[in-house]
Amino acid sequence: MFYEPGHVRMEDVPAPEPGPGEVLVQIGAALTCGTDVKTYNRGHPTLFKELPSPFGHKFGGTIEVVGEGVEGWRPYRDLGRGPLWWRAWDAPGLCARR
Repeated sequence: MFYEPGHVRMEDVPAPEPGPGEVLVQIGAALTCGTDVKTYNRGHPTLFKELPSPFGHKFGGTIEVVGEGVEGWRPYRDLGRGPLWWRAWDAPGLCARR
């Protein structure tokens, strides 16, 4: 969990329930990139809506639960590398701009 620049902790947290338009992904593998290093050192203007927050954005996994109104995604679908939610928000390349 990211608390603030320079303060990250490994913690067990309960799985959230996906809201409308969201999916819950069981992470199978995660990577670290330059954005993670910059975020650790100085924070990030758009990654975190509230703190503490899960840290990292490049991952692959399997969809566990699909929220209300989600179309084109289904449980047990394998997902490739991220940042997946930026694709869903139609903001590819956010990592490259930060």
